[in-house]
Amino acid sequence: MRPTKIEYLSHTWNPIAMRCTPVSEGCKRCWHIAMAKRLAGVSLKEYNPDKFLRKQAYSGGPPWLDPNEIEAPLHVRKPARIGVQFMGDLFHGKISPDIIREVYHMIVNNPIHQFFLLTKRPDQVRRFYNWVGKNWQPWPIPNLWLGVSVEDEQTYEERASILSRIESAHRWISFEPLLGQICLELLDWRCDWIVIGGLSIRGKDYPPKPEWIKYILEQCDSARKPVFIKDNAHYPIKRRHLP
Repeated sequence: MRPTKIEYLSHTWNPIAMRCTPVSEGCKRCWHIAMAKRLAGVSLKEYNPDKFLRKQAYSGGPPWLDPNEIEAPLHVRKPARIGVQFMGDLFHGKISPDIIREVYHMIVNNPIHQFFLLTKRPDQVRRFYNWVGKNWQPWPIPNLWLGVSVEDEQTYEERASILSRIESAHRWISFEPLLGQICLELLDWRCDWIVIGGLSIRGKDYPPKPEWIKYILEQCDSARKPVFIKDNAHYPIKRRHLP
């Protein structure tokens, strides 16, 4: 786990070495897939089981749970805002329930931290939740912010509607990269926080159109929902509201 430049977090925590796969338009220029390709190409000068499994995972093989990284939140003494598995997607189909369970227990056992989870696969979260409700406690987790990443009207309608039906202590939506104008009616406002951002590739930003951001802001202001606009959106009005 390491400090991050993501403005609304203090750390990112990636206990799983994995290579995600595209599911929608917002994945086409995904920084994670580019990074995974680079890490998969790192040569191994001498055989090391952990390094081999990590390299294999970044190549598209079975995801690998890093035994050291999974315990990293235990070593952060001050309350932190931690992004969970931003290097991939915790609810990718390749991730086994046993691995998700390890992440779940670490979040539950570190109540001083706030954990922010984003997924493009809320249908998998719903299946997981149905299973957790019968096997594990507690749920919902008080210090877990469950969120979906969306980029256009279609992905918003699909993912936000599923999110709104999953029991959670906190829900949030990341419109990043925002690729079009989106009407927020379908959410029925079962959401606690909104983040808006643009596309960043190799240090260069491709911000959303100002009218797209303005439209979301107007709807959020009407519903009194806090909004955080990331720097890469390059919008003239800054919103930096944290939940």
